[in-house]
Amino acid sequence: MRFHWIFILLVYFISSFVTFTGTFNNAYGQENNVYGQEHSKAADSLYQQLNQTTDQKSRLEILSAFVREIHYSDSAQGYYLEAIELAKNLNNPTLLAQNLTRLGVYYRNNNLQDLAILNYEEALKVSQKANDLLQMGHALNSIGQIYYYQDLFEEALKYYEQSGEYFQQINDLDGTAYNLTGKSLVLGSLGRYLEALEAIDDAISIRSKRGNGRQLIVSRFNKAQLLLDMGDYQSARKDIIALYEYGKQNDLVRALQALEKLAEIELKTTNFSSVKRIVDEAIELNQEKPNRESIIAILITGIEVARIENNLERLSYLQNLLANEKELLNTQKTREYLAKLTIQRQKLEIDQLNRENELILKAEKFQNYIFILFLAISIILFIIVIIYKRYLNYHRELNQKLKIQKIKMEVQAEELFKTNRIKDKILSILAHDLRGPLHSLQGMLDLVNIKSLTQEEFQEYAPKISLDLGNNVLLLENLLLWSKNQLKGTKSEKSTFDIYQLIEKNFEIIRSSNNYKGQELINSIRPQTTLLADKNTIEIVLRNLLNNAIKFTKSEDQVSVNFRDFDGYYWICVEDQGIGMTDETKNKLFKNDFFTTLGTNQEGGTGLGLMISRELIERNKGKIWVESEEGKGSKFIFTIPKN
Repeated sequence: MRFHWIFILLVYFISSFVTFTGTFNNAYGQENNVYGQEHSKAADSLYQQLNQTTDQKSRLEILSAFVREIHYSDSAQGYYLEAIELAKNLNNPTLLAQNLTRLGVYYRNNNLQDLAILNYEEALKVSQKANDLLQMGHALNSIGQIYYYQDLFEEALKYYEQSGEYFQQINDLDGTAYNLTGKSLVLGSLGRYLEALEAIDDAISIRSKRGNGRQLIVSRFNKAQLLLDMGDYQSARKDIIALYEYGKQNDLVRALQALEKLAEIELKTTNFSSVKRIVDEAIELNQEKPNRESIIAILITGIEVARIENNLERLSYLQNLLANEKELLNTQKTREYLAKLTIQRQKLEIDQLNRENELILKAEKFQNYIFILFLAISIILFIIVIIYKRYLNYHRELNQKLKIQKIKMEVQAEELFKTNRIKDKILSILAHDLRGPLHSLQGMLDLVNIKSLTQEEFQEYAPKISLDLGNNVLLLENLLLWSKNQLKGTKSEKSTFDIYQLIEKNFEIIRSSNNYKGQELINSIRPQTTLLADKNTIEIVLRNLLNNAIKFTKSEDQVSVNFRDFDGYYWICVEDQGIGMTDETKNKLFKNDFFTTLGTNQEGGTGLGLMISRELIERNKGKIWVESEEGKGSKFIFTIPKN
């Protein structure tokens, strides 16, 4: 245990020494391990140019290219911060957002997700202000990636979708492929596997056409993982074998990752002999190019098979290898943890230097305080003038508000007058339209009681009185609903419902009512058509429009309901083959004035149902109108916005 802590401290001091040596080799030596000799030459060339240039604009461009080449090195952070500060000073939002996003990736790779997302969000603000769609796409994509790592899949998907829209707008295929590859993992985590496979196939297609072999292998690996999660082992095995062959030639780390997944498949399909071959192959590859996490997973699979086959000798051999690899992994993680601490310490030191520079600037500004004091006095006098001017403006605004208030009161008085007029009309309706049928019913009952009405006479008058009472019920419902709207309004409560079933329900109500004359009722909507809207509003409006259509059609006429689902709204139409209407009648509809019209059986009406329908539709931000010609039927159409 004591040796373990001594080793940790030793690694820490060595990493600190490497950080402060400032030599060029250390600045991007780790990068060379990742990208190879070709990238080392590119970094050498850029570093030489960086030391020779004196122009700040050129230095920013070279620095941005150079830091990308040494992205994985310990000293990359310092160069990124220099590039960011230089981009701010030169007011270059594109390179500022670009370097902020790349610095975020650097922090993410070092498991500093909090620092990463801060940089991504700042990059997003900068690119949004500059309307730079490319950098907006990269920033949003990176934020979505962080949310995916944190298992916040719904939030991650929103950022990926928005990012993908920007890449598509500017036709950036590399960005689109990068976006689709990450998005597929999120969709897979949400269980939306078909969408995930579609996304990753699109990414693979783009990268195949562009010849980006290294990125293509990443996309293919993601697809194999999706197929594994779906239980499609046969398809997954095919892709993983192809990945393994590619990795064996170009990237042994990827080859070991492929063998890890292949071993998992063979274990689940109980192909134990194949598992043993995979384990042996992985052990050889790991000696050439170690990948601790993959070899540990493969060894665990091999141990499980050895236990099943009771092969004690192989079991002991694999367990010893596993213990050794775990110890090496712990050492590796310790180094990564110390590197993480070094990065955080570097950032704190850089922040401290920035604070010290700010203090120096403040000290230099102190010499200007006398001038500033004089300027402050001038500003105070200016403020006094402004305050006085505002005081005058305040009184002007106050007078204006009083005028507006007066106008509002006049408008309210006008509205009150209209309301009283409507109230008088309602009382008139109650006195005439409701009282008449009730008196008729009372008179008929009196005749029945005194037995002066024959059975034939009773049967003759009963349907008409029943029809009048049915109309009165609908009239009362509309009056109550209208009164409720006028007093306190109604709340719109959206829900998902089947519009086809709603129409069928109202058709049944109409067929059982006394108003029905045998018209042909046609529901033109496909069954199981659902929409998200206020169901009560839709039903009330439909019921009024359907009753209106029944009133003005004959027994042989058709009454149909049509529905369309547009991008931003729903469109519903009640169409009849009735008597139609004149332009004068159309102009009276949907207004606050009551008027009487007679149906094909001389049914009365007040127009209240249409007035209520207009109010309900407008409360839901929709529109309602009529299309009609005299003698050619009518179309009553209304729309409801989705949002």
